[in-house]
Order: sequence, then C-alpha cells, then structure tokens
Amino acid sequence: MNRSHKGLIILITLFLLTGCWDQRQFKNVKLVLAAGFDAGQERLIRNTVVIPTVEKGLEGPGQEFIQVITSEAYSTRDGKKNVDHRISRSFDASKARVFLLGEELAKQDIFPILDVLYRDPKNNLNAKLAMVKGTAEDALRLRVNQEPRISGYINGILDSQMMNTEAPSENLQLICAELLEDGEDFALSALEVDQDAALINYVGMALFSGQKYSGVTLNTDESLLLLLLDDQLRRSATINRKVADYKNEPLKNYMSIEVGGVKRKVQITADHPEQIKVDLSLKLKATIVEKTLPIILNDQEVKKLEGKFSEILTKEMQEVLKKTQEANSDYLGIGRRVHAFHHDTWEDLKWSEVYPEIVFNVNTKVDLSGHGVIN
Repeated sequence: MNRSHKGLIILITLFLLTGCWDQRQFKNVKLVLAAGFDAGQERLIRNTVVIPTVEKGLEGPGQEFIQVITSEAYSTRDGKKNVDHRISRSFDASKARVFLLGEELAKQDIFPILDVLYRDPKNNLNAKLAMVKGTAEDALRLRVNQEPRISGYINGILDSQMMNTEAPSENLQLICAELLEDGEDFALSALEVDQDAALINYVGMALFSGQKYSGVTLNTDESLLLLLLDDQLRRSATINRKVADYKNEPLKNYMSIEVGGVKRKVQITADHPEQIKVDLSLKLKATIVEKTLPIILNDQEVKKLEGKFSEILTKEMQEVLKKTQEANSDYLGIGRRVHAFHHDTWEDLKWSEVYPEIVFNVNTKVDLSGHGVIN
C-alpha cells in the first residue's frame, strides 16, 4: 500500500470516528432536579432551586446533602446566573423533573418565564409543570419524612393523580402549543403546602386563560369530570356520589363507581359568532365498586341507579363547563374545532370574547355493566 492510499484511509477514518466534543460530565455541574418561580419584590422573579449533592464515603454508600437556593432577578436566565455565583459548580437543569409556579406569579403572563426552558435544547421538556397555592419556595423547602427528595415526592403526587384521572398530564412540551395558539387553553395541577403536617396536598386543576392563571381552580371531583369530558380517562376514575336519602343513616346514602370506558360525541353548531352551540354526549361504562345502600342489585334497581348517576353527572358536568366559561378557559379546545370546521365563522370572531357566551348541552348516560362479586 503506497503512502497516498494510507493517507486516504486515515482521512476517511477521521470522518467516520464519532467524537465526544459535546460531552458534559456530571462532576463538573450541579444538577437541579426541581425549581420554582415566584413573584418577587418590585416585579422581580424569585427563583428557587433544589440541588442534591452526593458525597462519596470511604466505605459503603455516600451521603446526600440537599441545597435549596433562592435568588431574585429580572428574568429566569439572570436568576440562573445568580445561582451560579453561589454554588461551587455550574448550574444544570437538564435533569429537572418538576417546575413549580407560585400562584401570584401564575396570574401574570408565564411565557416569558418559561421561554428560556424552550430555547435551551439541553432542558428536559418532559419535566412536569404545576402551580402552588401560595409560593413555590415553600413547597421546595418542605422536608417530608420518608421522602429523601422533594422532586421525587412532588413528581410522585402528580403521577398518581394523573393515573387516577384527577390531574392533567401536562408537561413543558405539551403546554407549549396551548400557550401560543388561540382556540385552546390548558390547566395545571394545583398543589397546596400543609406546613403543620409537613405534606403537600393535591387540590385540583388550576384553569389558565391564555398565558395567565384565571384564578379559578377546580376541586378533584370537578377535575375528574372535566377530564372525562375531554376524553382523557386514565388507569382509573372513581366517582362517589350520594344516590339516596336515608336521613337517620347517612352512611347508607352513597355509592362508588369505577369508570371503565368513555364514548364521547361532540357536535358544534357555529353558523354565526353569536349563536355557537356545543352538544356533548358521553356514554360511561362503569362498575359498582362500593355500595352502602340497603338494596339488592336486581335489574330494576340497577336501572334506577343508572338513571340517578346519569342525572347527577349531567348536571355536574354542565356546572364544570360553566366554571370554565367563567374562567374563560377553553380546556376542551372548542375554539380549535370551530377554527377547523367553521372557518368562516372563526374569521369573524375574537374567541376570548365569544367562549364565555357559547351554549353547552351535556347529556351523560351511565351504563352499570358490573357490580363486583356480590349483589
């Protein structure tokens, strides 16, 4: 092989070799697993980060230390720089699992706060985003027994509520479209700090209108109904309601059903901006999972219970939609459907002014197809 051939092979090999020019070693950074943003003094952003550090021991597993650092700045990026000035290595949020927004800050336009998280390709867009009733700093500084990391604790709460169809499955990536487009809004999981019990409570869904928190939060029952209306049934959805009126024995008035399937039909009439009507019909296939009523579940009684649950849920779902209109939060994305299928009407309207006035008609039918192993 002559020298020219050897040179050509070396040149081709150099092009084929994969390099590690963009590697980032953990030993050079401080990983942030949870961060929160609150309204600070004089319109500053109060940024709180949680940084775990594991110190290796001479024998056995190392010991973990948790640093919680708060700084104030005019932007999220400046807040990161301020934190960098106070830690031994560079701040890195690429492994962050949870971002929290304080309630007061959430009432302002949140996109400028999140902008830096979308621009940096290293950031984890699957990280969950939630709102705290009070301040995010209080939640991140909480120490919970048997929970070594606050990020894992909050992430676990949000995951379990999402599986129970009581919390939206939102993360940074999923809300990006709703933040920027007209015709659909979003909701974030709402948390509350219980300082006395040293716990964090999941309280429901915080409805956003455009890029701001509307001030309206649905409780957990209402959140479940809104998610069913949006056809977002997860692993389980349990509904407990009062279906009888034994005044002397109140414990015998309730029954719980587990929703196993949802069939939804949405029909929109939008011939004119002032005459938009939405007909929502839901068929819920459910199983009785708890019955304290002193009745035998024969066909006749099951029919009565189906009618009772259908009546209750129809009325409650109608009320939930009314709350979304009061919050001006189009969580079901009705605006996008009007945009897609009634474009001429869409061109003549401003959706944020029209949504609170549209007419919803809900019709829910419950099919109790199972009742466990006993009648």
